[in-house]
Amino acid sequence: MANKFHGAISLTGGTDGDLDAIKIANLSDNDGAFVVDLTSNKLYVYRAESSSSATADLVNYTVIKPADEPSTPGFRWLLTTTVNYDGTNVIDWDDIARRVATPDTANLCGMDSDGDPTDSNLVVAQTPQVDTAKQWTETHYYARSSITSTTNSVAWDMESKPIAYHTLTENTTIAAPSNAVAGGNYILSVIQAAGLYTLAWNAVFDWGAATTPAEPAASGDTVLFMFHSPDGTNFYSSEFCRVEA
Repeated sequence: MANKFHGAISLTGGTDGDLDAIKIANLSDNDGAFVVDLTSNKLYVYRAESSSSATADLVNYTVIKPADEPSTPGFRWLLTTTVNYDGTNVIDWDDIARRVATPDTANLCGMDSDGDPTDSNLVVAQTPQVDTAKQWTETHYYARSSITSTTNSVAWDMESKPIAYHTLTENTTIAAPSNAVAGGNYILSVIQAAGLYTLAWNAVFDWGAATTPAEPAASGDTVLFMFHSPDGTNFYSSEFCRVEA
């Protein structure tokens, strides 16, 4: 949605014509506002930020909080520029800074002296590229996530839970997974509960020449399964390991 510009003839007071009287229901992040202040003969230009913890400044008016904003963080009007006018002064819109605070030095891109974004600080050779071989110096891994059964069926979202485990609490079928990708590899640990429940598999799981593996035999036993999907729909599968409790 395109950003909007709002107009006002004074800064604060909470009544019609004041910048802080504009309802937050009518605001979006990065909306702009022009305030032609007839008292100080100044033109103020503001930008709306939807989740700011900045404290209202009623001295220099660098930060104005809408009168109906109850939250912190919440909407704030942040001053971008001020122009004194006497009928002859002009301002080049391109000279208005695109920021209020000092840029974060940890950001990948930089800003020039006018506050405009620039990629002059971006050095590709020093930035990790995912399409080239890299040596990682720290461990990278997926979190091991639980998947549960509903009415004797397990729905496995492989995008959000590529490494998963399931505890048998009823006779269960592992349904056709969702959100798998071609070439993806996935792991599932199945743990037997005290009820000694059975485990079945949807037809998309292909065990090759082997028979379909049996569920864990005793309470607390675990079977580890590994899967490879060549097309995001079918899964070549194998029992990788059995661990007795």
